[in-house]
Amino acid sequence: MTGELITLPIPGEAAVTAPQGEGVPSPPPSQSLTLWDLETNLGALADSVDTVEPGQEQEFLEDFRQALIEAKEKRDRVASFLAYCEAMAEMASNEIARLQKRRDFFARTVERVEGYVELILRNLGKDSKGKWQKLEGNTSSFGLRNLPASTVITDEAAVPTAYKTVNVTLPAPLWEQVVDSLDMELANQVLNGVRKPNSTVSKTMVKDAIEQHVPNWKELLKDRPSVFCEQVPGAVIAAGGTRLVRG
Repeated sequence: MTGELITLPIPGEAAVTAPQGEGVPSPPPSQSLTLWDLETNLGALADSVDTVEPGQEQEFLEDFRQALIEAKEKRDRVASFLAYCEAMAEMASNEIARLQKRRDFFARTVERVEGYVELILRNLGKDSKGKWQKLEGNTSSFGLRNLPASTVITDEAAVPTAYKTVNVTLPAPLWEQVVDSLDMELANQVLNGVRKPNSTVSKTMVKDAIEQHVPNWKELLKDRPSVFCEQVPGAVIAAGGTRLVRG
C-alpha cells in the first residue's frame, strides 16, 4: 500500500507533491518540505542547540550567523523553528495542566475514600488488647496507626513573646550601623526602618515548656483530645489521631 505525505510549501515557493512511484526524482529541499521532514528537521535543530558544548558554541554561532545572512529562506526556516518551539512549549504546558488536574482528581478521591475506610475502622473500635481492629482482605488489609502528638497553636496572639521568634527586614547599611553600635538615636532609626515585624511561634519551645510543667501529658492525652499549660496560653499539645494503613 502506498501513501502520499502531506507537503508543506516553503513561504514564497510552490508546493510540490511527493512522488508516487519509483524512478521519479524527489524535489530538492529548497522547493518542498514534507510535514514529517519539517518536524524531524526542527526537532534535530532543537536537539543540536540544546547539546552545543561550550567549546563548540563559537563555531555554532558562526555557522548560524552565516545561515541568517546568506538567504531569506534560511531566515524563514529559523522563524519556523522558533514558532515550532513555542508551539511545543505551549503544548507541554497544556499537557502539564491536564495531568495536574488528573493528579488532583485522583488525590482527592484517595483522600476521600481513605477517610471513609478510617471512619469505619474507628467505629469498629479496639480489641481487648487496646489495639485498633483490622479489616482483612484476600490480598490486602486495612488498619489504623496512632500518630504522635503535635503542638497546636490555638491563639498565636495569646502566646507570650518568650516563645516567639521575630524576623525583621532592614536595609543593609542600617544593619551594619546596628551591628557597630546601638544608641537611642540609632534605635529609633531601626524601629522606623522595620517595615512590619513578623513574629513566629516556636512550637519546640512551647512543647518543651508544656512538658516541663505538665510532665504526665502523655498519660493525660489518653483520656482527652489535648493538654494545655497555664504558663503557655494560646497553645496545646493535641493528640496525634490516627492514620490509615494498607497492608
